[in-house]
Amino acid sequence: MNSEHETLTPRSAWIIYSVLLFSTFVTIEAMTFQAPALPSIVRHYGASMNAAALIILIFYIGSTTFSPIMGRLADNVGRKKVVMMGLVIFCIAEFAAALSPTFSALLMARLVQGIGVACILPVILAYISYLFPEHRRGLALGIFTAAMSLGATTGALAGGLLVDAFSWQIIYWLSGALGAVGLVLIWFFVPHTPVAATKRGYDAAGSCLLFLALSGLLSIPTAISKLGFSSPYTCAALAIGILAALLLWKVEQRVADPIIDVALLRQADFILPAGLYLLSVMCLSGLTYSLAFFISERPGGSASQVGFINMCVYGCSMLCSPFAGHLADRYDLRKIVVSAMVVILVFMLMIGTIELSTPLWIVAALVMAVGLANGMKTPALMKLLISAIPKTRMASGSGLFTLMKDVGSPLGATFGLSVFGSAATLFSQRSISEQARQAGADLTLLTQLDQHTGDSPTPALTHQLQQLGLDATQLFSAAKHAGMASAIPWITCSLAAVLIVMLLLSLRLQRRPKIIELKNAQLI
Repeated sequence: MNSEHETLTPRSAWIIYSVLLFSTFVTIEAMTFQAPALPSIVRHYGASMNAAALIILIFYIGSTTFSPIMGRLADNVGRKKVVMMGLVIFCIAEFAAALSPTFSALLMARLVQGIGVACILPVILAYISYLFPEHRRGLALGIFTAAMSLGATTGALAGGLLVDAFSWQIIYWLSGALGAVGLVLIWFFVPHTPVAATKRGYDAAGSCLLFLALSGLLSIPTAISKLGFSSPYTCAALAIGILAALLLWKVEQRVADPIIDVALLRQADFILPAGLYLLSVMCLSGLTYSLAFFISERPGGSASQVGFINMCVYGCSMLCSPFAGHLADRYDLRKIVVSAMVVILVFMLMIGTIELSTPLWIVAALVMAVGLANGMKTPALMKLLISAIPKTRMASGSGLFTLMKDVGSPLGATFGLSVFGSAATLFSQRSISEQARQAGADLTLLTQLDQHTGDSPTPALTHQLQQLGLDATQLFSAAKHAGMASAIPWITCSLAAVLIVMLLLSLRLQRRPKIIELKNAQLI
């Protein structure tokens, strides 16, 4: 056992860890509250389905940009201080979101929420190396994953029930209150950790470039779906994102204390499991947010049903994770990951076959299989990547991992909602135009229908359709449902293609992290 663990008994380590896991639970629950609430939020502000992705995107721009910064700060001033600061920021931002008078104000509150979470999750993850020796970290990581899954499970179900019973604002009031409870618990029960002997500086230029790169690149799917690939905004976002990413890579190799640990990014034993984790989060996020609109907007759908489906996904991950963490301490990590990837791919393709009339229990059974497989592979990937981080830079390395992981969720949300929303709009317009054509519509009316992008007809279109004997409201409603049903295979096939790439990459994973530990010993 390393000296850093000698002052902690196993019992005290688990008590401290339990307190930290409560804050993990609260922040993850707050994140998953969003999925069942999104349709209600966009209706409240009159926003579009594509604009809903901004609610997710802006949060993760804040969390991903500041995760490595807060990891570095925790190395310098202590982990407890940074976690408590994050909880204060998180609580204030949650209450501000509940009181937001405009959509823009809500987005600003979501950005601040992301900054608060950046102070919490990566630093709590870094506490694992302080509390537990290497031979017990697999179980700890499995329980960490279970805590995240529990937060996601209860957040999904409770969020749907609360939105249906009250309004979408309740999710922010509740998250802020729970965050305050977590703050008090950490104040009393969590110890301060040793700080780095040598203080490391902060990379202001790297932080700005990271913000520009993430903002530009992550906004591209939404920009394409709303404005088209050739629009000036899309081209500007693409140019800014690529240029900032290239400059970031160049700058980070020259500064003494880079915000991005370039040495870790060059280490295959770290970047491969971290990249696979990123893509896993992307696929799961793209699936859940697409299903959120499909389930809630289909006939008889509701926010509670969305919460139930998300509960099935994350609940199964939660139940599977401790067992998977135990397996990660004993068996071939590569086989665990590859087997789980095969299961996810098969059931992702099966989800592509669901229809508007598919019973909810069948959808639940399919996503439960995805959740179980996702929970099975997560501890194995996390053990591989954490073992690749030098112990003297554990908080910085976990911050970099959190950055990469958090990129997956907004990438999946924007990608999923863009593909799903664009496909749904395309097929909906085709359905409306076809019925109008069969009713005898002229070319002018057909052109207007093709150019109309809203869910409801304008008064002028309503009048023209009535002259053809068509009920405009029923026509648009039926076309909307048909469009969503046709869009499901598009998003699932797109995500399946990503899963195939992941499966091929997972064949290159280490079987065990022993070789990585030897490398770490040389780096320290």
